[in-house]
Amino acid sequence: SGKANKSGKAGGDYGDGWGGAECHDGYAYVTVTNLSFRQSFSEIFAMTATYDVTWRKPVFEFGEKASDALASLAEEADASEMALYYNGLQGVEQVKVFRDFGLGSFDEKFLRGGGATTFRVNTQGYGHRLTLAMGLPFTNDGAVILEAARIYDGAEYWISPIDAGTEGNIQTCWSVAAMQEDFPPQAECADDELSDTNDNSIPGEAFVSMHRGIQDLERNNDELGDLLLFPTCEDLDLETSNRRSSSSNDGPTNPTARYAEYFFQVGYDDEV
Repeated sequence: SGKANKSGKAGGDYGDGWGGAECHDGYAYVTVTNLSFRQSFSEIFAMTATYDVTWRKPVFEFGEKASDALASLAEEADASEMALYYNGLQGVEQVKVFRDFGLGSFDEKFLRGGGATTFRVNTQGYGHRLTLAMGLPFTNDGAVILEAARIYDGAEYWISPIDAGTEGNIQTCWSVAAMQEDFPPQAECADDELSDTNDNSIPGEAFVSMHRGIQDLERNNDELGDLLLFPTCEDLDLETSNRRSSSSNDGPTNPTARYAEYFFQVGYDDEV
């Protein structure tokens, strides 16, 4: 029987998408449209399967640690590990990774904002539900996921982006999946040789959450430095704190004053 229209969406500068499909007997054409202004979609993981596949092995769960497959998609814009993870599982009809976003002989690495792509999926046999997953290559660990959506004529799905929680959201040239050649010519990262690094070593939140969007950390302030330094109590001069809080240099230690100074230096405000 024929199955149809799918779609996916997210928001703002961090990823928007929409999709639709055309049904036929045993297969469907799925269309994904990127509605974001300044964010691209990576290669697209697509799977048709029974509902229980992602019920047993979900692509993600809010509040839980991301799988290695999701981390690879979100940090590296690489869907191959997710394809390996699901391929061959009981209840899976088809797994594929769609990478061709070009027109004719023109090859596009990412699905740019305003762009759309259409591909065919199998809906016969186990192909009852549709799962799509794509990374957001100009973020540290953002992704757009449509999980186990019903396949039927006229269906549309609008999806909010997620943060995999596997990497700190510092959004520097050297910490996102996009390479130097992927940035527009006017971008600072287009002239930065470190843009090809994709350093994922800055720790994230350690759980999956809604994506908060892109935050602009300007070069001439200390926001990025404060984020990377992660100051601790040991970073402070405890002897200095002790002298300021005692009646004499040899007086007793005052831990309250030490901790007050620590929280002051890391910017904590109990009135916020």
